[in-house]
Amino acid sequence: MAEQGVISPALRDATLKVSTTRSLKADTSPAPTFDSEKKTQTVLRTRLAKMLDIKSNYELDRIDLTAKTSLDFKTQQAVTEALHQLDQAGNAQSAGLYGKKMLTGNVDLSPITYSLMLFERSKVGNLLRIQADNYDQALDINEGIRIDLGSTAKLRTMVHYLELITDVYKRYKNQSAQQLSQINIHPRDYLSAWVIEQLNANPKINLEDLLNLALDRKYSASPGEAFFTGGGVHTFNNFSKGDNGKIMPVRQALRDSVNLVFIRMMRDLAYHHLYRPEGIARWLESPDDPKRKEYLQQFADKEGQVYLRRFYARYKDKSPQEAMEMLSQRVLAKPSRQTMLYRSVYPNRPVEQLNDYLTDHLSKAALAGEDVQSLYDKYSIEKFDLQDQGYITKIHPLELWLVRYLNTHNNATLEQALTASAEPRQNVYRWLFSSHRKQAQQRRIMTLLEQEAFKEIHHAWKRVGYPFDALTPSYATAIGASGDRPAALAELMGIILNDGIKLPVVRFESLHFAEGTPYETLMDKAPARGRRMFAAEIAKVARGALVGVVEGGTASRVRGAFRDANGQTLTMGGKTGTGDHRKEVWGAGGRLIESKFISRAAVFTFFIGERFFGVMTAYVEGANAGNYHFTSSLPVQILRSLEPTLAPLIKATPNDEVVVLPNSIAVKQVKML
Repeated sequence: MAEQGVISPALRDATLKVSTTRSLKADTSPAPTFDSEKKTQTVLRTRLAKMLDIKSNYELDRIDLTAKTSLDFKTQQAVTEALHQLDQAGNAQSAGLYGKKMLTGNVDLSPITYSLMLFERSKVGNLLRIQADNYDQALDINEGIRIDLGSTAKLRTMVHYLELITDVYKRYKNQSAQQLSQINIHPRDYLSAWVIEQLNANPKINLEDLLNLALDRKYSASPGEAFFTGGGVHTFNNFSKGDNGKIMPVRQALRDSVNLVFIRMMRDLAYHHLYRPEGIARWLESPDDPKRKEYLQQFADKEGQVYLRRFYARYKDKSPQEAMEMLSQRVLAKPSRQTMLYRSVYPNRPVEQLNDYLTDHLSKAALAGEDVQSLYDKYSIEKFDLQDQGYITKIHPLELWLVRYLNTHNNATLEQALTASAEPRQNVYRWLFSSHRKQAQQRRIMTLLEQEAFKEIHHAWKRVGYPFDALTPSYATAIGASGDRPAALAELMGIILNDGIKLPVVRFESLHFAEGTPYETLMDKAPARGRRMFAAEIAKVARGALVGVVEGGTASRVRGAFRDANGQTLTMGGKTGTGDHRKEVWGAGGRLIESKFISRAAVFTFFIGERFFGVMTAYVEGANAGNYHFTSSLPVQILRSLEPTLAPLIKATPNDEVVVLPNSIAVKQVKML
């Protein structure tokens, strides 16, 4: 630096005389603690940084900016305090949280997390008024994790059901009776057939009336049927055994949260996607259609990959000797089977090494009278393909192939193994292509077609806020198998409340840059235009069904809880859901070996009057989650107990006026400090 003139020679000389010693002493200062009182502020700062495309809090702290949030600070603080107090038995008792389907007197209250998100509709969007919880860590359970939320999935299923009914209605509503009679409806396209039946009965029917009739369609609630879905045969149960013998309307099933009705509804939705006039499964009845072979090849490839990934995880860190020993222990100690195993894994080794292997792994009695050379010649892999090798050894053929492949490709990655196994995967499933295997073919093809149908269903769910990239391709998705997030449910409720139009979430009402400087800039939130997600009639009919859940269904304990400024009862609607997340290990024959609780969650997503909507959640995780037996009755009761706290906000007159700070100068520059 001195040579380049950056510092003087005197400073250089003085610096070189100073010796420094690096301290090896560990930093014993205490780790920074999480400030729970600033949790919401931290979440909002993160959102603000993302909105402004700022990469770090360090940069954000150096912007001369005052951000006005949409939160109602006083109510936010009061709700947060109320939720924190619920870990005390006396406070929980006062809130009415003990009782059937809620809390019991012998459980520890401290692990339970309670959370409330409340939004208010306005001209500028959905204002986030409250985001409060009692979890003293940075994680936000509303948006941060995937939770099994059980029957709230029935709301998503019902909305998509109404969307499909609407699509069919719009397609055929202007056609004459003669034209309707000529439409080629597949026997499994029950939704199209029903809509056409209604149009024949009442050609002038409007969409809203049709959708209300759709909610009056009846399904069986019987658990006695086995369903082929998700690649296998499954049965399902209702929460209440009293529903098992009933045949009930969709509206009632939503109100009482009856599982089997929605399982059958989801089957109708999947069938409609597959068998409607342009559906991808219309060709399935033709045994000579080339698509049949194409789908069978896809199935063989996909299922083969599933097995290969599993086997690769088992053997990737094993030496060739360890892998062979693992296999030999699972093969019956017979000369024929052990020889087939050895020849499959080591096809090029000489007969002498086979003799050594058999001597080590079989008794003298088992080898008595056996000619090892004859065994060696008989079980050459040139005489038996992979499928035959698997049949003889009773080991999956792809497992045999992978162990052989890893013997000659010690450091092969999973991707390399998958690429190399493309042809073997097809060969292993050659039995599936036999003309005598039509029933087996049909099951495999239906598994793939069901996956395609659920891609369509996922696309519809995603449009209205479903937060994940895929659904579990099973009818069980209708009762919560695919998981969800509380905030995403609130988003759907907001769309329903706003007549099918999605408004943006507003967390900041104004941004005030560089106040009191020549660069001062005030940015207020402009009125939101919104984007239509589905017809207004769908939203109106869905709201009516959700009101039924509060008026006489699973959320009836909150009925009549909220009033407006004039003392009039506000109409409430919502959907409840309860979910257990477990890790289960299954053995041969469908035997359950282990079931371990991961978490339990209960949720109530709701709307209050015409302005407010949100979601209330109760959540507990850990090994002791199985000790808690609360259902969605718990968050419903908590919301009711919060009514006095929420009343000032709920009863306040809405204010859609933009607040303009004085002495503001609108210029483009933003001063960075």
